[in-house]
Amino acid sequence: MDDVGGDSGLIVVSDLAHFHDDRLVPNGQKWTYNGGPSDPKDLWYSLVCETVRDVSTSVIPFGFVIIGDGAMDIDIVVLENKVVAIRLTTPKA
Repeated sequence: MDDVGGDSGLIVVSDLAHFHDDRLVPNGQKWTYNGGPSDPKDLWYSLVCETVRDVSTSVIPFGFVIIGDGAMDIDIVVLENKVVAIRLTTPKA
């Protein structure tokens, strides 16, 4: 595909149909940022933040998230119009 980058932030790889889809937030989601979502106006983003709260990589519904700093190459494998694999690698310097 190409490359993606982050600067001490989040890199989210998700299918477009579910990107920022608040319906993916489970009922009864426990929020750990001062007892509430990190962004009350964007529950999907808040869920993404919760999944990487104590880890650097996490699977989210229809994608994954990493805490990234710098550029990464991304490869996506599509079979019969469905993404079946995604690979992120750090480019060699």
